[in-house]
Amino acid sequence: MMQFSSKNWFYLGCLVMMCSILLPFDKKPLAIGVFALFALITIIKNKLKFNLKFFLINACVSILFLISLLYTENLDTGFKKIEQTASLLVFPWYFAFLVNSKYKLYGNSKVLYKLLYAFILSAILLNLYYFLYFYFTEFTFADVLYHYSHLIDDKIEGYMIHPIYLSMHLCLSLIFLMFIPLKRNILNFTIRGLLVFLIVFFMFLMSKKGPMIAIGLIALFYFFKHNKSSLIRGLGVSIICLCVCFLFINDRANRNFKELFSIDTIENNVTSTNIRYSIYKNAIVIFKEEPLIGYGIGDSKNTLFEKNKETSDLLFAGQYNTHNQYLSFLLALGIIGTTIIIICYIIVFKNQKSKNNYLAIYTIAFYALVMLTENILERQDGVIYFSYFSCFLQTISTQELPWRKNNV
Repeated sequence: MMQFSSKNWFYLGCLVMMCSILLPFDKKPLAIGVFALFALITIIKNKLKFNLKFFLINACVSILFLISLLYTENLDTGFKKIEQTASLLVFPWYFAFLVNSKYKLYGNSKVLYKLLYAFILSAILLNLYYFLYFYFTEFTFADVLYHYSHLIDDKIEGYMIHPIYLSMHLCLSLIFLMFIPLKRNILNFTIRGLLVFLIVFFMFLMSKKGPMIAIGLIALFYFFKHNKSSLIRGLGVSIICLCVCFLFINDRANRNFKELFSIDTIENNVTSTNIRYSIYKNAIVIFKEEPLIGYGIGDSKNTLFEKNKETSDLLFAGQYNTHNQYLSFLLALGIIGTTIIIICYIIVFKNQKSKNNYLAIYTIAFYALVMLTENILERQDGVIYFSYFSCFLQTISTQELPWRKNNV
């Protein structure tokens, strides 16, 4: 019988998390449980010490949510929110034992790349499964192409996922591919090209503006800031240009992005952009009534619902959240809590910059950009992977990785 070292058990736990997007919605907590068990084995066997600073910084959102229970009125909603965002506490707790350990879990770059590839392939396989399932069971090829983003959120019991989160998984896959070295031979170029094509193809089927703009900005910065190769820069610019051209060819994508240049209230024109604009106006109004500490995690969402009810039947019927994570923080935690969160993540960025850990920087920056247009902590598919990747990538030992010196 093969004997596993504690290091191997931990790698296996990480592998389970990387592949967990393939699990049904109600089985994802089991993946967290498996990870927690294997991480605990590693911690106990190696007598790893707890890094309190790492925990407090990375669990700051959850800690502030808990504090807000002291002044929120709707405790039932508050505790449900705490339960929903438990990942923001769980992953910082376990990774706090690993971040400064002499036990170099991620020094082996091959292991890291295999884990990243596991997530990339899982994201692509999940999309292929959705696409082929719809095509072979009920819809024509053209119908699947046009209605893909609606079908994945409605048609498969247990596997339904909001297209925003699936689009974010694909964008993360692109970021990970940027940091996995490409061997210069025909086979590897072909495989990498196929992976990129599939990722971009499914991204444009969903055409979600927030994630696509965020990954576009990250990609531009990556190609011009970190890559010294004119060939790679040219390739990167070519890919971005092709994507822009595709916006004009794809009717849905074209229409979605045109909304950004005609912002108005929903009374004049109902679009996703105008809905956000109207929500932002209402959120700012109620924020001004409790600016310092907010309404608490139990009351913030209901307070917004009531304001939406006053101003628009459409907004109230849609039960919309703020569609901006920072506005959500302001309503729940006020200026004080939101400022603490921002300071904590500035510290994270500075720490990772000092280690040349650009993979962590770009991943967290991507999430930070998407938060401008989405409440990514509202659902498990957002909160689990935000918390996991932001902690996991901070604990990488970059010493043996080829991109540690500014030339990714």
